[in-house]
Amino acid sequence: MSTSPGFTIAIFWIVLTTILPARVAGTVRNADWLAQKMVQFEQDRLIEDPEKRIEALASWLSVVAPRPVDEYEWTLYRKTQDALLSIPGHASYYTNKIESLRSKIKSELYDEDEQGNYIREYRDHQGAINIFGDLPSAESVAALGHFINDSEGRDGKTIIGTEHKIDDGFQVNCLLAMAGFNRIGIEKPPVNLKQAITTDNMFEYVEHWKDWWNEVKAGKRTYRFIGSAIEYGPDGPVAPPTSGVLNGPKKRNLGAGSAVVLYNPLLPLVGLVAACALLAAAVWYFIKSRKSA
Repeated sequence: MSTSPGFTIAIFWIVLTTILPARVAGTVRNADWLAQKMVQFEQDRLIEDPEKRIEALASWLSVVAPRPVDEYEWTLYRKTQDALLSIPGHASYYTNKIESLRSKIKSELYDEDEQGNYIREYRDHQGAINIFGDLPSAESVAALGHFINDSEGRDGKTIIGTEHKIDDGFQVNCLLAMAGFNRIGIEKPPVNLKQAITTDNMFEYVEHWKDWWNEVKAGKRTYRFIGSAIEYGPDGPVAPPTSGVLNGPKKRNLGAGSAVVLYNPLLPLVGLVAACALLAAAVWYFIKSRKSA
């Protein structure tokens, strides 16, 4: 069944009068949104205590990650990323925090109420493993390598031994690390990033990344980030960059694919022009069909 020209015109009229104007209006609102956010961001960036600064800045990633949708969110994302990467210990802070909380939870020195508080804090900081995927640095890779070898939770039991389904929102450190590895932007990763990750193959991905990191840690291989020619080993760069190398990876790998995606501010304009062209074609076809009749 073919679509009538009148119906086609109606659809494009809706696009022109509602969707595209809303997108333009959203851009204006986002400019104000960014200005407001940057005021608080600058305050957080100037916090003197490094650990408190890391915590404050990391909270901004939850605002825009994992998928910044426009140039304004990308601006905030880049500034947050750069600010965190400039702090020595940005990844080891969370690694140490998670391990400290794990020890406290398992200690018999605390009663059930105290243990419950530590468990809640531990789960909050588990989410920090995801943050490593947004911070392409040797520190972050080492942190992900630490947790990719973490077997806790793989058997479907929580940190205190209670049963829990992995596919029911239960966070497992090695799976969080695998997701971070998939996103951090390693050049020539050991897994197919275009393949969908399911409950059937997720631990297979974990094993591939575990083998990869253990080879890096043993000095058997090096790695590079997408957009950089710097070779890294387990403790950082292993050789000076070649001429013409970028300062570092400034682009993120989004989603399951390996392509780097950036927001193009011209896309709304391109969409508007395309919609106008299609509307004109539909009107022309409609008028021609009326004359033929």
